Amino acid sequence: MEQISPSSLQDLLLSEDFISKWTKNRILHFDLDCFYAAVETRDNPALKNVPLAIGGPPNSRGVLCTSNYLARSFGVKSAMASSLAIKKCPKLLILPPDFKKYKAASREVFDIFYQYTQKVEGLSLDEAFLDITDLCATSLASNVAREIKKKVFQQTGLTISVGASYNKFLAKVASDWMKPDGFYVIPPSQRQRFMQELDIKYIFGVGQKSRERLNAKKIFKCSDIQRASMADLKNLFGSRYLDMFYMSHGIDFRRVDGEGERKSFTCELTFNDDVKDYLTLMQRLFRVYGEWYGRFQKWQSNEDGVGPNVSTLVVKVKYFDFKQTTHECRFRGDYSFVEFQKLLEYILSKRSEPIRLLGLGVRLGKTEEHTQMTFL
Repeated sequence: MEQISPSSLQDLLLSEDFISKWTKNRILHFDLDCFYAAVETRDNPALKNVPLAIGGPPNSRGVLCTSNYLARSFGVKSAMASSLAIKKCPKLLILPPDFKKYKAASREVFDIFYQYTQKVEGLSLDEAFLDITDLCATSLASNVAREIKKKVFQQTGLTISVGASYNKFLAKVASDWMKPDGFYVIPPSQRQRFMQELDIKYIFGVGQKSRERLNAKKIFKCSDIQRASMADLKNLFGSRYLDMFYMSHGIDFRRVDGEGERKSFTCELTFNDDVKDYLTLMQRLFRVYGEWYGRFQKWQSNEDGVGPNVSTLVVKVKYFDFKQTTHECRFRGDYSFVEFQKLLEYILSKRSEPIRLLGLGVRLGKTEEHTQMTFL
């Protein structure tokens, strides 16, 4: 059999028919701008010119959920400790989160999405993919995107950034391109030119450490990956080498999951001070359990009478040194407090040191579905 050269193989993997097939869909990615802060500002316009963040108070171990763009100009970021945020921006106003309000605003936005398609994959309260391929038989994707964007602002008072393209990867890249209140389209006709200059940090699955490792090998842009041989790609990315090859050329095989199911239902509590005392830990566990149980029962009642398939009970602990562990057991029809107590006691028997966070809850679905994945 005649051997195929590496360059011919790569050309074969990107044949005209192949590219045509995988650039036919029309995908939108919507991302509400600094969502929690935007909802607070919408409801209180006096906050418009105030550096604002949502999160825990600075005199606690609280962290920020989000911040507005004025606060970000001072270096204030989401997931930053509130105490550090205040040091960076002394005039920062930190409001406690009001998730009831945010969930209501999110439902309004998602209701608008569902007016256009049932293929909606929600990633969080403020972010979603939409597959509007069927609509594009009669309308341009850019026109549909603009219409939805306009309707969201008119009906909710919130700005939303949108990216439009032919797959999830590039739709998400596009939504980030001109934030806030952004709108950007990456059509199939611009695929090759756009991908040539795209930084590898945008590729799905490339984190900070991976980026640093690749930069050290002089791989900075997608065009650098495109020029690499398959053998080099295997050495760089292991089993993900083909994914990275295709992503670098603007091809993403992931579908919009419009029927996603919840995989877990959990609740956590971060302590103001580290706790080691057994009795205090059990009291805190019971507090978390009460919060979780109330939410879980309410969620069950909203599931149209169809009970969730609970597979596993789980308890999570984060220690004073930020190392964390979990312990779980198969669900046997009982998720009373005593069952979670046993799980925590097992964890404490393995390491009895000060704890800063406790969490508990259930995993949903078949037990065998819960496997750990290792990413690059």
